[in-house]
Amino acid sequence: MPGIFNLFQTRFRRLAERSVRHKLLACLSVTTMIIFSVEAAEQSATEQVSARLVAETTAVYPGAEIYLGVQQIIIPHWHTYWSNPGDSGNATTIAWTLPRGATASDILWPAPSRISMGPITNYGYEDEVTLLSRIRVPDDIRPGAQFPVRAEVDWLVCEEECIPQQVTLDLVLPVISPTDVTDERNPIIAAALAQLPVENPWPVRAVAAYAEELQLFLDASEGAFATLVDVWFYPFEWGVIRQSDPQPLQVSSSGFELRLRTGEAPPGVGADLAGVLVLREESGTTHSFVVTTPVTAAPPAGNAGVPGLAMALLLALAGVLSLI
Repeated sequence: MPGIFNLFQTRFRRLAERSVRHKLLACLSVTTMIIFSVEAAEQSATEQVSARLVAETTAVYPGAEIYLGVQQIIIPHWHTYWSNPGDSGNATTIAWTLPRGATASDILWPAPSRISMGPITNYGYEDEVTLLSRIRVPDDIRPGAQFPVRAEVDWLVCEEECIPQQVTLDLVLPVISPTDVTDERNPIIAAALAQLPVENPWPVRAVAAYAEELQLFLDASEGAFATLVDVWFYPFEWGVIRQSDPQPLQVSSSGFELRLRTGEAPPGVGADLAGVLVLREESGTTHSFVVTTPVTAAPPAGNAGVPGLAMALLLALAGVLSLI
């Protein structure tokens, strides 16, 4: 069982780097660690997750760029993980086997959600998620040929216990001439693209205002966030913040402020704070944005009080002179 032993080593080495409380809870929760693997097919299923390989189009042409996605349908109460899994867990990985000259991007991650159990908060996906990659078809492939794709997908699926699982998915697309291309697109891919965070359009600042706390400010036009009810920041890297701590939100007419308790590896002044901001409106609609901004130091506390003190001294002097 060397594969299972190595997986145990990897998972528990990562947990050991975190707090003792988290390590102990994780050790107790991982009661069953059986690697589940199924043979290659376009669609495969374990007891907890059904996975299939989906393509944006039904065919490819020389030089094309298309999206391929691994769709996971997850049974209730179980979840898989985002690129930063949070307090514990492992991100899903996809290893692509493509024809010569073809390339695949890294996973394009949809915005995650928070999944909490006691003192542990993880970042991941429940119910359904499609993980996209952008595939580049080589220019020299000939119409009439085939474009075979294989994806070896590894994930950790958890409820109270965690189970590492692996499936191999195969898909073959015909190669057509560019003149035969249609506008038809797979709605699963379209829905997955809509879940990807977009670039943040507003000015954003991160300030190291207090010990073990960052303030994240987002400035916008008046009334832009009038219907905002919740904001959550998901850092790209582990240790930036304390995943389980609240993120107090203060909304104003010109934007909002989010307070973040720092974790075991916070960015220092001058380093970037980077992650995904998820905004939820009263209607339940959510929007997700990629934010990257350098952390700045707060102004010295004494500076803010100098003008007020000077004015007070002038008023006091004026009062004395009036009595003379």
